[in-house]
Amino acid sequence: MGKTVVPDLVGVESTGLVLPYGWVPFAFSEGLSCVYPLSSGYRGFGYIDLTGQWVIQPQFQTAECFRNGLAAIQQDFNSKWGYIDKEGEMVIPPRFDNTIAFSEGLAVVCIDGYCGFINRKGRIVIPCQYRSMSGFFGGLANVEYVPDKWGYINKQGQLVIVMPSSCRWAQSFSPDGLALTHDGYINTQGKVVINRVTLHRLGYNFQPFFEGLACFKDDSEWGFINKKGEMVIEPQFQELTTFKEGLAPVKRGWWGYINQSGETVVPVQFKTAGVFSEGVAWVSKDGLHSFLIKHP
Repeated sequence: MGKTVVPDLVGVESTGLVLPYGWVPFAFSEGLSCVYPLSSGYRGFGYIDLTGQWVIQPQFQTAECFRNGLAAIQQDFNSKWGYIDKEGEMVIPPRFDNTIAFSEGLAVVCIDGYCGFINRKGRIVIPCQYRSMSGFFGGLANVEYVPDKWGYINKQGQLVIVMPSSCRWAQSFSPDGLALTHDGYINTQGKVVINRVTLHRLGYNFQPFFEGLACFKDDSEWGFINKKGEMVIEPQFQELTTFKEGLAPVKRGWWGYINQSGETVVPVQFKTAGVFSEGVAWVSKDGLHSFLIKHP
């Protein structure tokens, strides 16, 4: 599979895997990368390993990355969602209108406009009664339990954090133990640790914390804050994504990677660049051929 010629690189090494023209890959998760092979006669999404070999042949209209050993898939447009295992076997039959990947052994599923949770056997363990919700992190999941009322439930389905009526929205907790809400960032006790006033002084469009830092945008560029709400990397990037495995992709005309001190680790040289996951990241120099690089 793929081309044998790897483009010249600066400050980083390739694994040697280059995908054919137009193939769209997603970050590796649990040893597999979900790939959509455009312009190659294949039908739909499939999964490859680190050698580029198909482990699950392209066959799905829509597919998500593996989490907790299972991946959500949709066979055709307008069909229901189900879950496959790493053998490509359908282990949870398609019966859901929408899904979110498994996290901490449970996955969000939606039926007739309401959402709940299933376990890895496909059994509904928290009834589909919420209008909106996200996955569990640190044993907590955000829910809109009545219209415009937000809070967080535990794995028993108990509402353990009730957000004030002024809180218009609340996102899920990140692995860092903080959640972004209308009122600012809260901890797992529901206490606001970085308030909205502090955030507004810095900029807008704040994102969840990963590896101790959260990205935000000022009038035109992106930077990072720490868990104290302090700016640690000034806005200077056209685009970026979150830190993972100690590095974040950032764009200054072209894409490169920085560390948590804001220092350039991989110089700008890519037209597209993904986050590092399991020691590798997908990048492209021409926007048409993706190839894997190793964590420096």
